[in-house]
Amino acid sequence: ALHDADPHHKLRSEYLVAMYFADFLDPERLEEMLTGWREALGHGVTRLDTLEQDAGADAPAGTRFVLGFGKAIARAMAQYIEENGEMLTTPERPHETPGASAANNIEKRHYEHS
Repeated sequence: ALHDADPHHKLRSEYLVAMYFADFLDPERLEEMLTGWREALGHGVTRLDTLEQDAGADAPAGTRFVLGFGKAIARAMAQYIEENGEMLTTPERPHETPGASAANNIEKRHYEHS
């Protein structure tokens, strides 16, 4: 079964859905969410570090790869939030909002190809 698998990576995130609609959140709630997300990612890295230590140096290569991959993804996400979260919390005029124009472009492409 595993040999015949055709794996696909899927990214599903309630945080990303909320951030997509960040323009509709009040700034305090948005800041709470970003802070909570960064903290959760930090805790996740700590848990993965513990699992890595428990598995030891003799852990199978696949185990070591997945634990390292998870830590790399979590750290990259936390870094991105740290470096770019301000674009969500800094007030802008609606017509200058990067997310709004990106959403409009996505909708245009969707309808053009329908």
